Order: sequence, then structure tokens, then C-alpha cells
Amino acid sequence: MNKLPVINCISNIVSANDCANILLAAGFSPIMADEPKEAEDIAEAADALVINLGTPSDRKYDAANAAGHAYNRLGKPVVIDPVGVAVSSYRREKLAELLMNVHPDVIRCNLNEAKAMIGLNPENASSYKTDPECGVTEDTGITAVTSDCGIDSREDEITGHEEAAAAAKALAKKLECIVLISGAVDVISDGTRCMTVSGGSDRLKQITGSGCMLSALTGGFAARASLEGRDLFTSVCEVSGFFKQAAEKAEAMSSESRSGGLGELHIRLIDAVSI
Repeated sequence: MNKLPVINCISNIVSANDCANILLAAGFSPIMADEPKEAEDIAEAADALVINLGTPSDRKYDAANAAGHAYNRLGKPVVIDPVGVAVSSYRREKLAELLMNVHPDVIRCNLNEAKAMIGLNPENASSYKTDPECGVTEDTGITAVTSDCGIDSREDEITGHEEAAAAAKALAKKLECIVLISGAVDVISDGTRCMTVSGGSDRLKQITGSGCMLSALTGGFAARASLEGRDLFTSVCEVSGFFKQAAEKAEAMSSESRSGGLGELHIRLIDAVSI
């Protein structure tokens, strides 16, 4: 394929530059467009949309709604990264409104965010009440999270990937999409199939925006799958493995340098994706 897939990222102010650079390194063409008035035009030009809900604002949600609606209408992939949805009622309420208007093809999140979304009810988005129609029962091993939890998920390191698998499957069924829960072991589910991907680097948690970069790459892989008529679930599994391999390469290259610090690891992650 000669054409580089164009990925539109409604990113956040923390990781926009990293998301653009990692897409370029992986062979995609990023557009960081977040103006609601040009959403239709950008949707016509791009091949996939990645909505990152970090650093939220009313304007960002306006852009997300306008863009998401346009990509849904055109049948182009939409990836949503619900950054910090467990942190505030504002984020839960706005995400619930967004999901009433925009259908995601992929949700890329951590375990805490997935559990918060399972309990998200559009009519009562500030609560964690479990929607009985989503298929979550007491024996799934999924426990509700409280609003004092942080944005970064650490629970998968304690409970193992079984809980993440149950959450991924339940959320995928609820939203009728593919869910990628990233962590020490990534879990991918479409509500029926479920895959786990291990590997990567534990040090990646110390780099701000690494999850955002994975979401951006997920948009790239989803766009390529759509353009080539390939299975989206398989492509999401592939991006998980690709990113974990890149993290391993980055850690190895960083360890070989003189410093081996986090700044070096950050740079080497971009390098690893490009080779």
C-alpha cells in the first residue's frame, strides 16, 4: 500500500507531540485536529479517529462528538481512550453523553477505566451502578472502583489478568466493540474472543503518555485493517504485541547507553517503533 493511513488524533496537551511522533515512526500520517468546525472535512481526509479524553474540556467533548459522528457516518474506525474516567463525575457524565452519540470501534484503557465504564449509565453517569444488561454478575471477579483511584491502573499487577479478561469481555459486550485493556498483561476482547499479550517493559509506566501512544497506534492499526479489509480484532491484538516488543527493544537500547535514564527510554521507544 503506497498511501500512508491518515490518523486524526483529538489528543491531550500532555501527549499530543508523542502521539504524533510515534504515528510517524510507525508509518502513519497524523493530524492533530480538534476544532469542531472542521470535523467533517478532516473526517473525509483521514482514515481513522483517536479520541483521547485526557485534559478534558467542554470544547474537547464538542470536538469529539462532531468528529465521532462524522467517522461513524463514513464507516471509518473510531478509537476512544477514556483517560481518567474513574477520577471525576464530570468525565463520567461527558463520556456517557459521548457514547450516546458516537459508537467506538475500539476502547483502549486500563483496568480501572474499564471497570468504571462497565458501571457507566447514561442516565446516571456520576454513579458506579452496574447496568444489569451488560452481563456483569457477582461471579465475574469485577469489583467496583471508587472515585479516589488514580488515572494509572496498578490492579492488574495484583489480581492477574483474569479480572481484566472479565472486564474486557463485559465492556466489549456492553458497547459492542473491541476492548484493549493494557497492563503488565494486555487483554483484548470483542465480547466473545479473548486474547492476552505479555511482554513489554515495566519501566514504561514511568513515561507520561505511553498509554496515549498505544491508543494512537491502535488507531493506525485499525485504519490499516479497514483499508485492507482485515479483521479488526486481529489488528488490535497485533498492535498490542507490536507495542510490547517496541518497549522491550527500547529498554534494551536504553540499558546499552551511558545514561539509561527515563529520558533515554522515552527517545528509544520512538526509535524502536521506527525500526
